[in-house]
Amino acid sequence: MKDTMIEKEFKYLVNPQNIPKEVFKHNFVEIEQGYVSSKCDLSTEMRVRIETQNEKERYILTIKKRTGVKGERIEAEIELSEKDFKEIWTLTEGKRLRKRRYLIPRELSNERIIFMELDIFRGKFSGHVTLEIEEKKEGDLENFVPPDWVSVDVTDDERYSNKNLVFCGLRNIK
Repeated sequence: MKDTMIEKEFKYLVNPQNIPKEVFKHNFVEIEQGYVSSKCDLSTEMRVRIETQNEKERYILTIKKRTGVKGERIEAEIELSEKDFKEIWTLTEGKRLRKRRYLIPRELSNERIIFMELDIFRGKFSGHVTLEIEEKKEGDLENFVPPDWVSVDVTDDERYSNKNLVFCGLRNIK
């Protein structure tokens, strides 16, 4: 189990027409995730996901809870066996999404490299695109400037959370 930690993450909307072609040369991960938690409590989420990269699969249970500070949540992740994942996955019927996540390296002012995550949603959420950037070391995002091809900072707008997307759909945010 990964230790429980404070996650600091910023999220931006992206117009798919504005994404530079070179972005699609970066590594990507196929993600399918489903929610166990209910629609009622948007401050807490419990989800399972399967991440597929280079034909390798990873199964993860994640629990997140907002702290009240912009972009900050308490997060706990547990790697699951395929068997455990499949058992929990049945509980997410009707509460799932699919996306392709491109991992885009970004050099910070302190010469550290972090990865921006460009999520291109598939299936019923096709056309929805976001960029997330997560702080790996305290202070990494202090002077972060998003690329000029992103549009709006939606970090603390619950309408743009993946969980809300699953429960309320795109019509809720357009």
